Amino acid sequence: MEIPLTRIATFTPFIEFVGQGGGNIERHLDSVGISRDRLSSAEALIPLRHACQFVDEIERREGIDAFGLEVGSRSSIGEMGVFGGLLRQSLTLLDLIGRLIRWIPVVDSGATVWLEGLESKDPHVRLCLRHRIDVGRRVADGYALLLLIDAVRMAAGAEWRPRSAWLGLEPGSDLGKFEALADARMTRDVDYMAFEIPRKLLSRPLADPPRGLPTGGVGEDALRSTAPPMDLAASVFQAVRASLGSRTPTITNMAELANCSVRSLQLELATQGYFYRDIVRRVRFDKAQQLLAEGSVPLCEIASYLGYSDAANFSNAYRRWTGESPSRYRGRIG
Repeated sequence: MEIPLTRIATFTPFIEFVGQGGGNIERHLDSVGISRDRLSSAEALIPLRHACQFVDEIERREGIDAFGLEVGSRSSIGEMGVFGGLLRQSLTLLDLIGRLIRWIPVVDSGATVWLEGLESKDPHVRLCLRHRIDVGRRVADGYALLLLIDAVRMAAGAEWRPRSAWLGLEPGSDLGKFEALADARMTRDVDYMAFEIPRKLLSRPLADPPRGLPTGGVGEDALRSTAPPMDLAASVFQAVRASLGSRTPTITNMAELANCSVRSLQLELATQGYFYRDIVRRVRFDKAQQLLAEGSVPLCEIASYLGYSDAANFSNAYRRWTGESPSRYRGRIG
């Protein structure tokens, strides 16, 4: 059991799309518990469910049809941080697909990619992706479909289009306006996304990678070092950190992110030696130490950032943790 997490790099195109349209990004982010500060690093992690709640809310409130496809049509998978750089270093299309299969769970622990038909004699294979989410899946799958088509085009060429695709959209959605899907025969009653690729394209080489991309194992090391944790306690720590500056999730919120009951969450954490309240305390304490050491952040702002109603409540909590006031600690290390 763990909480599926995704990287900011996969989420940023939605933020940019909403911002360009004049939408209230701050309000939407806060409503789902994502801190704006978290967006400053492309490799930072946020709960996948929060990201999907954000895009689902935007689609409903702004009335954007096929929101995921709209954003995907304006995005490039090769520009997505370290992961995009690694894909652009692939030797052939088959090598690129192998990297997708290997690294997608490191970028988004709620998604799985696989290739069907490689061992058969069929002239086509299918590249497939499934998300482990129950909200915003239609948006996420549409976005992923066009990003993966963009990835295939790194070898197949910018004009290549799939002839068959699978995507769980409503029958009324107009897909004809999306250039990459103009030739696709669409199957819609599915809980995953996929499209066909001619087998003969798999051996096609990619263009030489642009200068400045990571070489050798450097990029893979960087990606691996920021991978989503695969155990519950570590992913809960990540989810609480991602909420700082917005609103601290309750244990009920956290159980929803983990798609389990509160009791199951408590029992699983206990087997790893944790209580949820202690995780929240640790995350708040570590961030408080960091902000106090910076010296210039007022106590009232630190209190608000950590989820306290005022500076007095934060100061009282800090005294319980350390035996001294935050002001005294700041003066002592300053």
